Amino acid sequence: MESTNQSEALRWNARLATSASFILVSIMIACVVSTGVQILQLINPAFQGGYLIPICILVGLEASSGQRRMKYYSFPQPEWIAYRIAEFTVLIIGLRFLFYWLNGIDQLWVDLGSWPESFLESVFNREFMLALFLALFAWGANHILAEELLLMEADENRLNVEMMGVEVEERSAAQQNLRDTVVFIGSALILATAVVRFASRSDPAAQAATLVTQINVIVYFLLALVLFSLTNFSVLRMSWVIQHGQIRKEVASRWIFYGLVFITLLAILASLLPTSYSTGFLTTLSYLFYGLLNVLRILISILLLPFILFINWIMSLFRSTERIEAPAPLQQPIIPPNQPLFQADWLEVLKSIVFWSTLIGLAIFSIYYFLKENRELAARLKRLPFALELVSFFQRLIDWIKRINHQMTATITAGIERLRRSPSEQPSSFTWGFTNPRNLTPRQRVIFFYLAMLRRGSEKGVPRKAGQTPYEYAQTLEHALQLPPDVTVAPSVDINEEIDSLTEEFVEARYSRHEVTSEQASLARRYWEHIRHVMQQWLHSRKLNT
Repeated sequence: MESTNQSEALRWNARLATSASFILVSIMIACVVSTGVQILQLINPAFQGGYLIPICILVGLEASSGQRRMKYYSFPQPEWIAYRIAEFTVLIIGLRFLFYWLNGIDQLWVDLGSWPESFLESVFNREFMLALFLALFAWGANHILAEELLLMEADENRLNVEMMGVEVEERSAAQQNLRDTVVFIGSALILATAVVRFASRSDPAAQAATLVTQINVIVYFLLALVLFSLTNFSVLRMSWVIQHGQIRKEVASRWIFYGLVFITLLAILASLLPTSYSTGFLTTLSYLFYGLLNVLRILISILLLPFILFINWIMSLFRSTERIEAPAPLQQPIIPPNQPLFQADWLEVLKSIVFWSTLIGLAIFSIYYFLKENRELAARLKRLPFALELVSFFQRLIDWIKRINHQMTATITAGIERLRRSPSEQPSSFTWGFTNPRNLTPRQRVIFFYLAMLRRGSEKGVPRKAGQTPYEYAQTLEHALQLPPDVTVAPSVDINEEIDSLTEEFVEARYSRHEVTSEQASLARRYWEHIRHVMQQWLHSRKLNT
């Protein structure tokens, strides 16, 4: 029963993910066709091709489903040839009758009379050939992408054969081919959009076409991100099955839902970010640079203030008491009002910083991820003459930035701790060995008893190693203090539990800012007394054995 449910869940997830991918691909190709329609309308304003968008979506879905049916057939086989001929025939007939329905069904009866003499001229006219070309492009693009998607689907029979080690499906190669094809088509779409935008400069009536092509680019790449997410799911799903992992039936639907939600939120965030600024990139850098200079100037002034006051006080001791007649005041030059070097609204500066940091971070991440996924290209780049020097320079720069950041963080943290620490908490010069615990705070008492356990353990031959954590030393001490069965401890205590409890009390007192109460300090003292008693019994038993 469980294996049947698992097989059903596998088939459902595979079909759902692949079907959703088919729908995404058909809409993406329809965006490309829409841009092609806009270009044809710029060339020939009489061409009306808006109806081709839903038609190309349907043609794309048919091409994907047909590729699923012909998955196990290839070109020379009669089944493949017969299906393709029927497919193209239905496509041409349906598109031709759609032309008649849009332009008036009466035109059909007029053309029927001329078909015997001029069939090709009356049926395959110029407008129909343009529409047929776009429809065939949609069919071919969906056919190519569907072939790669089906390679990543893998039905149950082929999967069982693969699990036996007889055949291995190249899903990663299919995934890479799919991505390359999508990126190639997207690049052509961007180029076509640039052509439309350039043409619209000389023709104000083409502004609407520019807007449509830009929307097509945005929709295409957003859906491409969702498609890439589904292909990752397909590859992961197959690896889970091969490793005998349990897959629930709702995994695919949730993957699609959360992928769409994430891409939608990303699109909303991108739409909210401003795309034009009165503040440029270099101006934003100048604001940051001058801001850092002002901060450094203030810090230097604060650091030098005591020294300057001391020098002024010394100089005041040597001042003469004689009154010097003040010279006649000089005519002061007229100073223009002080104008700041840069004037900018702080909100604009903040928006500019967010935009440029996001853009630069995205570019750096994209380059890093691209080189990571294309290791052969990265290896070729490393063999270039200047590559090693460039990589070494950036590595030294990153190390220097990390070192400066670490030093600044340590300095600031130490300064904050000194300012926050009260006089009673300032580090003192006494040693723990000659301290009265009653004079300590509860936190210090807990630490005192733990350090006493460490010191006594070291004296008994169980020292704490330099790299040991408190928990690791607790295990070492527990293992060392195992008493013989004939030795009993009064009162009867669990030494392992006592050591663990004292260790927990120390970790909380040393590494947290929680308030340590007197009750916790009393418990730590009780734990230490029990541990000390067991240490004495353990040492006595060792002496008897020797």
